[in-house]
Amino acid sequence: MHILVVDDDIPTVEVIRTSLHWDLLGIDRVETAYDYTEAQNKICASQPDIILCDIEMPRGSGLDLLRWLREERAKRSAHFLLEVDGGVDDTTAPLCVEAGADILVAGNYVFGAENPLERISTLKNL
Repeated sequence: MHILVVDDDIPTVEVIRTSLHWDLLGIDRVETAYDYTEAQNKICASQPDIILCDIEMPRGSGLDLLRWLREERAKRSAHFLLEVDGGVDDTTAPLCVEAGADILVAGNYVFGAENPLERISTLKNL
């Protein structure tokens, strides 16, 4: 399996690339990109199985990449899910869904709250 890690913060990318035991997760190739355009080029060239992408980047955000992936999925009649994990809350969730996300993971927003059930209800009603 092949993963592409996309983030403009090079030290963060390097920590992710070098600190995890990718082989134990069944991943034999870890590729990196540092901006939106580089990510697009690598996705087209190598078709990674997993794309781990930061939302806030210059020259095209993670949401822009999500929109582009949604369009590519439709053009190619491809079957894959788009998940956003990290920074999902009542403000960003609608933006992620509009951009094409199929799955949202809102761990900190839900479990960091005094009333997690209220947060879940808020997300369901967006």
